[in-house]
Amino acid sequence: MSHNHWSEYWQSGIQTSLPSDFKNNYDGEIYTFWEERVKDLSAGDHVLDVCTGNGAVALIISEIAIKQNKRLKITAIDISEINVAFIQKNADQEVWSQIDFISHCPLAEINQRIDNKYQLVVSQYGLEYTDLKLTAEVIFNLTEAGGELAFISHSADSDVFKYMQTEQSIYQWLAEIGILSVLNDYVNDQLSANGLKNKLMTIVGNNQPPIKFHGQPLLLSWQKTLTMLIKNNNQAIKKLKQSLTHYLQSHKAAKLRADDMVNVGQKLTDKNWPQYLIQAGFTYLHDQDILYKGRHLAGHSYRYKK
Repeated sequence: MSHNHWSEYWQSGIQTSLPSDFKNNYDGEIYTFWEERVKDLSAGDHVLDVCTGNGAVALIISEIAIKQNKRLKITAIDISEINVAFIQKNADQEVWSQIDFISHCPLAEINQRIDNKYQLVVSQYGLEYTDLKLTAEVIFNLTEAGGELAFISHSADSDVFKYMQTEQSIYQWLAEIGILSVLNDYVNDQLSANGLKNKLMTIVGNNQPPIKFHGQPLLLSWQKTLTMLIKNNNQAIKKLKQSLTHYLQSHKAAKLRADDMVNVGQKLTDKNWPQYLIQAGFTYLHDQDILYKGRHLAGHSYRYKK
């Protein structure tokens, strides 16, 4: 399975998977959760951050360790392309210098890239995307005896999943009424600029978006783009072909990410989804909801011990 749609997301220069809530890095109750985990570590301990994305949690742990006068050896892996240049530009060197980032590293194949045991294995908004039946044993083998696995997953009841379900529905609607196919025909030279305008005017005139989509940022973005194309003359539209190609590619990747998140949300409706960690040999310690600023459900935290 290709993970290019996630690589594109991280390469765009985003730190977290919830940029609307956390524009820089995770804070509040999420930060506190990781602060408590670092308190239990000693200087020189090894930490593994799996499904790191753009290293948000690895950076938090490194920052906390520095505040606690500890130097840790942190490894951060992801199956997609980590944007190391972005990380190094936006974080203090003292923080990122104690992290070893490894891209294109599927968790199930990590033993081919890493030969080490870790006192703490962490993840955030990542493990639920893996096949835990396959990866639980891998994680168990990477954890040192007495070590801990701590992670935060999405919650099926969180606002982010409701938003992603809406985005998925908007993309489906755009496909059903023919907007996506018409634009694809144009950028692939199967339709003229004038033909594009005429078809878009017909589609827009004959199809009103469902009321539930009104005010949604994704729909507003598309309406702005379609209005611009309809109002522009043919020569101006021809000059926009390359940017339209990029626009369609970015939205194709965004739809795939929305599909991934909706599928994960369905998985998380089963409260026993982490059961494979117990079967692999971990001992359950604790789990609880994480409420950002005491009111916004940001996920669910889990702790296990080997």
